[in-house]
Amino acid sequence: MKFKHLFFIPLIMILISVATSIIAFRYSKTLEQGYIKINQQETDVVFDGEYFVVLGNLSDSETFIEVESTEDDIEITTYDEENNIIKDFQVIIKEKDQPYDNSIIKKVFSDDLILIDEMEDYLFYVGLEEDKTYEFSMTQTDSNNDDQYLDLVLVNLPEHLYNMKDLNEGISFTTLVFAVLSGLTLLGIAYIKKED
Repeated sequence: MKFKHLFFIPLIMILISVATSIIAFRYSKTLEQGYIKINQQETDVVFDGEYFVVLGNLSDSETFIEVESTEDDIEITTYDEENNIIKDFQVIIKEKDQPYDNSIIKKVFSDDLILIDEMEDYLFYVGLEEDKTYEFSMTQTDSNNDDQYLDLVLVNLPEHLYNMKDLNEGISFTTLVFAVLSGLTLLGIAYIKKED
């Protein structure tokens, strides 16, 4: 085999790196469908199963949170250090054109006050079915008129898709590193041979 032909090795590795990077990007885009923001919309569910709730956009004064699943809705209340109510929200997650059914709530972390900074689990889990359309609404029911609104996002990241994304990202990065190293090595050998 001629020495020049060895330069195809780093080129092939770069092509593998680019291909696996594109595949990883596609998995990332697919996984984005597992994030559903609760903001007065209808959404077609892509992934079947339990969705956990991620909480965001809390103010510094909000120290405790309480979640209660009732027959009519999910009630989320935030409190300050003295247990005064700061914000109160009514959340409804239901299948489109169907009455609210609280059996959609699979698990509530706690009915007691939860110290926000020490939360070790998610507020609640919701069971959603793929290929169905759900309505998501959140209404502030307290008299606090500040502009800061609570962010609630339902998340379901299928493990097999997440693992495939990570695998392809790893392959892409590793092959790119080896392509660079092998290319530099071959250039070094070519330079030494030329000097001789």
